[in-house]
Amino acid sequence: MDNRQISLVRLISNRSKMDSGERIIQLIEFWQKIIDPETDWVLFENGTCVVCKVSGTDVKEHAIETLREWGPVVPGTPLGDFDFELHENPLGLLIKYYNPDILSFLMVDEFEGNSPLGGALLARHRRELDSKTLRIVHIHESSHNG
Repeated sequence: MDNRQISLVRLISNRSKMDSGERIIQLIEFWQKIIDPETDWVLFENGTCVVCKVSGTDVKEHAIETLREWGPVVPGTPLGDFDFELHENPLGLLIKYYNPDILSFLMVDEFEGNSPLGGALLARHRRELDSKTLRIVHIHESSHNG
């Protein structure tokens, strides 16, 4: 097996982890801990989180439109840009993109064996998948919007 095939096997393995209900629950709990409870946000099936800071907005539609516009990866443009930081509780990688309303988080077991940069690239790839499928798994609407 060459390196490209090994990377693909890792990607498929990591993708199946993200599909599990347990992983989605872990991500929901993570975002609930770090996003202000009064802020609305949406979690997509591959782990991309879109924050909605504009009150009175349809949260679902805002998230879909934001990800549709800012989710595709275009290398060499702001749509390919990202930054990441190691997070300690839980242990993982927080990924931030050019659009500050789009975030990703990988648990450490999703990128172990890869560098944090490799993990961030995986998260960016998942963001692109989410921008194509636009399947929502959780919507957090704060009381100020209800």
